[in-house]
Amino acid sequence: MRWVDGGSDGLAGGQNAAFRHATMPVVAVLDDDCVADAGWIEALERAFAADPRLALVGGRVLPLAAAGDRVFAVASRTSSTRREFGGRSAPWNVGSGNNFAMRREWFDRIGGCDERLGPGTPGQGALDIDLFYRVLRAGGRALYDPGAVVHHEPATRRGRLERRRPYGYGMGAACGMRLREGDLYALRLLGGWLGLRLRVLVSGLLSGRRAALHEEELVLVGTAAGIVHGLRQPPRSGDGLRERRRRGAR
Repeated sequence: MRWVDGGSDGLAGGQNAAFRHATMPVVAVLDDDCVADAGWIEALERAFAADPRLALVGGRVLPLAAAGDRVFAVASRTSSTRREFGGRSAPWNVGSGNNFAMRREWFDRIGGCDERLGPGTPGQGALDIDLFYRVLRAGGRALYDPGAVVHHEPATRRGRLERRRPYGYGMGAACGMRLREGDLYALRLLGGWLGLRLRVLVSGLLSGRRAALHEEELVLVGTAAGIVHGLRQPPRSGDGLRERRRRGAR
């Protein structure tokens, strides 16, 4: 195991540093509160070996056993249906940042993670979804492979609620940033995201789940604030990942 300093740019800076130091053609990513299944790497290797044109693979995220008051699943992804994506697919269907793998050539091609987004930055969230979105927009093919499994630590009720507003804020910020850069397709991305959240909201309303209503309220309020933040950001200047590589080579 090798620890690499990602600097002060949050999770995005850490992931950019990791990809920068990696030597293999495919890099797998999971979070520090997740445990990879014993067959995780093998499943990812099979997926990339089967399709040389594949840019990105996401997988299932299942909750670890509850412990004390940590009983609420977060960032779960339980579908057992294998799906392929490209072009105009919704990026949140590909996977999430706690379980994905990407070819380094594609990571470099799109300029890596946007260091204005994600935990530890003013953008707060959506680092993963923005990364997947840009891969798809650049013509990359993606796969959701349910055989690639990681297990996520559950949270307390308070911990789950604390994640909801930043979750929405990041998505709003990402959409606003892409719109500011002239990517009008980000309007469709934003519309799809709001439609998804409203469906969850209506489902909670019809089933009488007040907790779900409060969660979605936090997500939507965060999304609105994030859009304003994103639209205020200047367009991404150059390719920060390659620039750091050039500085490192001097």
